[in-house]
Amino acid sequence: MSKSRTYYHDTAVLLAALVGGLGADRFYLRHFFSGTVKSLCFMGSFYLATQDISGVLWFVAFCVWWVSDSWRIYKGRLVPADGSGYSDAYGRD
Repeated sequence: MSKSRTYYHDTAVLLAALVGGLGADRFYLRHFFSGTVKSLCFMGSFYLATQDISGVLWFVAFCVWWVSDSWRIYKGRLVPADGSGYSDAYGRD
């Protein structure tokens, strides 16, 4: 029998806001494929932004994804992959 994992909403929001561009929020919520894609998109868009001005548009588009993911996690619309939901407080449920 496996013990279900506890996902804290505060932790997910902080990860999304601070290092969400690297996919940390998605990895924390066990969305591994989209976390990997998000991380690769960040690195690619950052590289393109350093090459020429048109690459900045890719980086801006990526930032929109980052902000929208942060907002979805904050509002509770992006939940853990196992569907378990969030625990609101650290050990004070």
